[in-house]
Amino acid sequence: MTKSLQCEWGFIQRVVPDCSDEFIVLQDTIKKCFLPALFDGSLSDAELQLFVLPTCLAGLGVLDPTSMPTEIFKTSKQGTVVIANALIDCKTGGLVILRHNEVRDCLGDMAAQVWSQIVREPIVKEAESKADGPGLRADLGIRGVWTPQVEALFDIKVIDTDAPSHLHRTPESILDTGALEKKKLYKKAVEDRRVHLLLSLMGFSTERQNIF
Repeated sequence: MTKSLQCEWGFIQRVVPDCSDEFIVLQDTIKKCFLPALFDGSLSDAELQLFVLPTCLAGLGVLDPTSMPTEIFKTSKQGTVVIANALIDCKTGGLVILRHNEVRDCLGDMAAQVWSQIVREPIVKEAESKADGPGLRADLGIRGVWTPQVEALFDIKVIDTDAPSHLHRTPESILDTGALEKKKLYKKAVEDRRVHLLLSLMGFSTERQNIF
């Protein structure tokens, strides 16, 4: 019971608000039928309160389903908001990386209809040491886009313009900042390699992206 049924009604309490009254019948069944049958006799209120405690405190862990469904629902709701924000905003996982990869793959597939030499995650600059990780990479390298036999590097950045930290800024200014950050990151390495850098920002395109 403590491993299955309580988890089932716990799930209901996490997703249904103000449902305490719906569990009164269940609590009466536990107190008047289940526990007395388990111990083959009637039980006092003190004993019933004891059995609610976890086994480490000499109880049975048989919870009272009417005791805290409101708190359970509020906690679940708060946790859902945190998880949803993490999925939307996290740069190393969740929806950000999925949307980023979708745009990269779609752009690569379309480019393959026109140009023959396309490389995913081309190395722009080798890492100077192992501590620097894999070095500096772009998302796509396409040869011949702007100049014959010259590689153009495409880098995609996904930005959640509705994130709390962006509430007082326009989408255009947020994406302009993102483009400047990418340019600052890649500018020296791109000039050293004598290639073109093209930035694509999720939802909005830069001037060169529109030309492309």
